[in-house]
Amino acid sequence: PVRVLRDHADTAALAAANHRSALTAALLLLPAEFNEDEMYLEVAGLSYSGDVRQGLAENPRKVNDIVGAQLPLLREIYAAPLAESRVEGGGLASASATASAAAEVEAGQAGRTRQQGDAASSFSSSS
Repeated sequence: PVRVLRDHADTAALAAANHRSALTAALLLLPAEFNEDEMYLEVAGLSYSGDVRQGLAENPRKVNDIVGAQLPLLREIYAAPLAESRVEGGGLASASATASAAAEVEAGQAGRTRQQGDAASSFSSSS
């Protein structure tokens, strides 16, 4: 979860792209069969997987505690990215298909952001 201190027009879109990317990474790391808890543990664990403090000074159950306490919020946050990842049969799309779809969405958003930036530059230079 993210607390926004100063809102920006792109904050929600950027957070949504981050959630899609986290879900895609988790799906790539998970085995072929997994349950909801395992998925959220993998998503939440992404933040700590490279943190050397995790093995030394942190509570070894930190990720489990976060997921356990925040499960309703995690379900809410990841409902849309999960829905986007579903295929007709009701299962999750393959990780590679999900990664491709996420890359296409993010590329489209980057293009729109550039276009908006170009429009703002044009407006600024003509003023």
